Amino acid sequence: MNKLRILHLEDNANDAFLIALALQRGGLDFDRVLASHPEDFIAAIHDRSFDLILLDDGMPGFNGQDALVMARELQPTVPVIFVSGAGDEKRIANNLKNGARDHILKDKLSQLPGAIMRVQAEKISKI
Repeated sequence: MNKLRILHLEDNANDAFLIALALQRGGLDFDRVLASHPEDFIAAIHDRSFDLILLDDGMPGFNGQDALVMARELQPTVPVIFVSGAGDEKRIANNLKNGARDHILKDKLSQLPGAIMRVQAEKISKI
């Protein structure tokens, strides 16, 4: 697998670090643009193309659903995975219905590399 270009929306520096660590431990080779503010996310998604988008679902003033809508409009073929601390089933179901490919809880980050490999394999098989 080539180096993944990841856009990561996360406002908590500790969580961003732990997510990057989980990706490294999972053996993924990646370049990550970390957007800790909505403005950073909006600029990045307009200016660059990505292989994967990771979204935090609980940012104040700019939630994951807003980011998902923007991602689907601007980069519709790029898989989106939510990585959040909340396991609200209704919200998770809504995110998946609206185009997210998976939802990983932050207390289960060891599952994230496998989820990424699955969505990338699905993306490749559709080509």
